[in-house]
Parts: sequence; structure tokens; C-alpha cells
Amino acid sequence: DIAWVLGAGYERVLICDPAINFKTSWLRLLVKTIEASDPEQRITFDAFLQYPCLSAEQAELLPRVRWDRLMLGLQTDDAEGLAALNRPRFVREQFERALAWVRPARTPTVDVMTGVPGDTPDKIRSRVDYLLRLGCRVAVFPLLALPGTEIWQRRQEYGLEVDERRFHLVRSLRTLPEDAYRRVVEELEGIAAGGAPLEVA
Repeated sequence: DIAWVLGAGYERVLICDPAINFKTSWLRLLVKTIEASDPEQRITFDAFLQYPCLSAEQAELLPRVRWDRLMLGLQTDDAEGLAALNRPRFVREQFERALAWVRPARTPTVDVMTGVPGDTPDKIRSRVDYLLRLGCRVAVFPLLALPGTEIWQRRQEYGLEVDERRFHLVRSLRTLPEDAYRRVVEELEGIAAGGAPLEVA
């Protein structure tokens, strides 16, 4: 596949996998394959990492590849939101250690969601500010409440208003009225426009 990419003249590849580091053996094989197929590092790669799985051994492998983006999906650091998303609790020390391990390979990009159950304007501001102070690139996305998901089934419990005409975006929730939600997103867009390493979808 990498030989084909090189032959076709492409310069960037997104590795479409939920995370490349679930198993160290798989990550090691991936790195060796890239090194053998593109020894001159003509291609840059984007990939996702699961930060709770990251180890010191994996961190030593990462700088051997030319990365454009190494993305970590935090989504939220809020206990209520993590429970709603069925994700493990946020352990600050573990997360910050993972960032330190990734940084020699590439400045980490951290994905966060807005409109997660329990969100408030202050929680969203605090989450983004925390990540920017850590020196991360931050990518902000709105939560989708897709039919069939647990979020969709519990939308009345969370007070979610969903825009079914626009990809089922969460428009507001009990703790985040629509006007307040719009204003905090506009604030983030202003921070991004000012040159911060922040992308707001």
C-alpha cells in the first residue's frame, strides 16, 4: 500500500484505525513496515492513539515515523460526560504523561467534544484552556446524537435538543442552553482566529 501511495505521488496518509497502539506488537510492526517502505520519509502520516494504552515502549517507537498528526481522543474530562459516553474516568496524571510521551514524535492533537451531557460554558472553556496551556493542538467537535445510540435513546433524560436536519448535532442540553452554547463556540472561534492552535468544527 505504501509503495502504491509513493507511486501515485501522494504525500500524506491517514491511518483509518480507531487507534494504532492497542497492542505494542502491532504498533512495532506498523513502524517497521513504514520504515521499510518509505526509508526517505517522503510521506507524512496521521493516526489516532488511545492515551490510556500508551506505554514508554510505544513512545520510543513513535519518533521513527514522520507524523503530521498524532491524535488523542479525550472528548471530555468531565465525569458526568464520560459516564454518558461510556468512557473510563479521566486520570490527569495518566493523560499528561501520555502527552509527554507523544511530544518527541509530534505535538499531540487532542480531540474534544462540545454538547456532551453535563457540559456548561465554563466547563467547555476550562477544558480547551487546560489543553492549550499544556501545549497541545486542540480540535473541537460538536457531539452527534445519532439514532440508535445510547445518547439518542437517553436524550430526554439529558435534556438534549437535536438538529435532525444537520447530522443530528446536539443543539442544546439541560445544562447548556442554545444561546449560551452558540456564544461559547463563537468565543472558541475567536481564540482560533487569534492564532491559537485550535480548530473548531
